[in-house]
Amino acid sequence: MEQAEKQRSASPNGYPGEIAFQQIIQSKDPVFVPVPGFISPSVLSILSNNQIRFLYAHQAEALEATARGEDIILSTGTASGKSLCYQIPILELLVSDPAATVLMIFPTKALTQDQRKNLVELIPASHPTIRPADIAIFDGDTPAYQRQAIKNHARVLLTNPDMLHQGLLPYHPSWSRFFQNLRIVVLDEAHVYRGIFGAHTANAIRRLKRVTDHYHGIRTIPGGNSSLRFILCTATLSNARQLAEKLIGNTVHEINRDTSGNGRRAITFLNPPIVNEDLHVRAGSIHTAAKLALAETKSGQQVLLFSQSRQSVETAVRRLRDFGIHVEGYRSGYLARERRTIENGLKAGSNRCVVATNALELGMDIGGMDTIISIGYPGSIASYYQRMGRAGRNQRDSRFFMVASQNPIDQYLMRHPEFITDRPIEPALIDPDNLLILFQHLQCALYETPFSTGESFGSISPEATQQILDYFVQNGIARKSGEKYYWLDNNHPQRSVSLRNSGLDRIAIVTLDLGGKRSPIGEIDRSCLTDGT
Repeated sequence: MEQAEKQRSASPNGYPGEIAFQQIIQSKDPVFVPVPGFISPSVLSILSNNQIRFLYAHQAEALEATARGEDIILSTGTASGKSLCYQIPILELLVSDPAATVLMIFPTKALTQDQRKNLVELIPASHPTIRPADIAIFDGDTPAYQRQAIKNHARVLLTNPDMLHQGLLPYHPSWSRFFQNLRIVVLDEAHVYRGIFGAHTANAIRRLKRVTDHYHGIRTIPGGNSSLRFILCTATLSNARQLAEKLIGNTVHEINRDTSGNGRRAITFLNPPIVNEDLHVRAGSIHTAAKLALAETKSGQQVLLFSQSRQSVETAVRRLRDFGIHVEGYRSGYLARERRTIENGLKAGSNRCVVATNALELGMDIGGMDTIISIGYPGSIASYYQRMGRAGRNQRDSRFFMVASQNPIDQYLMRHPEFITDRPIEPALIDPDNLLILFQHLQCALYETPFSTGESFGSISPEATQQILDYFVQNGIARKSGEKYYWLDNNHPQRSVSLRNSGLDRIAIVTLDLGGKRSPIGEIDRSCLTDGT
């Protein structure tokens, strides 16, 4: 049983600030069980070659549920071995059915790269039926010359929700082989799919099921399950099963008992020292975190700092370099090869100090970090635990610091740490049936495959679905012929739908050179425009 020791202190105790709160989470032993007997000899051999002879109890439970044909969600802590719970069923499928295909969806490119590497490394180079080339990434970084070969030969496709929405589903005829044989869909880091992004992703999954059912010869019916098997993974959530069921539209079995164990973890909330008594102004959080990182690296710790924005990442990097620390920054906007170099350095231990945005909060394996420093409260209890979990893998001891800024929320938490430590993790809430979002994805779904009279879309009734389709007909973007609805407009509706916002009204941002050539550089919502006053 976990035991926590807490204390408050106004003295520095060697830290560059005031200790507002401390907690020690004692180590806990893992619970191992034998590999289930239904695992095939071929996959057992792969596991044995990777020194995997026992599983955590929750991993075995997940494999048993998947073998029964259930859709599952694993809601366990960071570094609890969730990846193996979908890697083993994938290997079983690839070995047993030479034509079968798998779709793996990750929210970030970095995580996609990491998971492909992990899956490929499991498989011996001499394996008779599975080749590394069968496992391919299809995202915005995939070179054009590789894409046709991936369409023709990939058996495991790793992608992200945006690419599924814009790059796969609208062009499904060219992916017919893949969709005809699709059997398993993995949705990793499911807690990311909340709010508007989650509602959009749920509708993209509805469209995926329609396209797959089209190739499998199944008619979509209200409340019906598709021919796909879903495996979802998430950080610990208070409503993991409800989130999963809204995301995929099926009944889901939840596994939330974490039996992986953990090392001893020391948690410290640090308030920067007061530098102006009259105004009660404290030192900057970035400066304080940099001094703390300096002390940690000098003591031999590998340190990862989380900052709240891309700009603050660069500020923290400059401050740490001023202190003489060799440090790397990690954020969106870096070239893919730069990100890969930093990730590999973290895993190998050669990068001893890295500052990152929340891009590294997710489940990418970044090695055995010793110390995590969060510059400010990350905004949710879920993110707080995600950051903390990036250190202390393989039952190693670890340290976690949260350095407060002058932000009132941070200062409140320094006085009331129980707001985090004594409260459950927030639920992840989505509304896939939001009318505006539904309106957009029904257009995309109609473009992809015609609708039949009486067909439903997701959880909405056939009557409600038909009302929206009739509206499309009235507005000239669709037509009805007999018992079928068809897309009529020349434009691809997917191009005007962003998974990251709810608005239909998008403005393209372009540059205009001296020759009159327009070059797109991005887009924004019309609501972001101002009249300049």
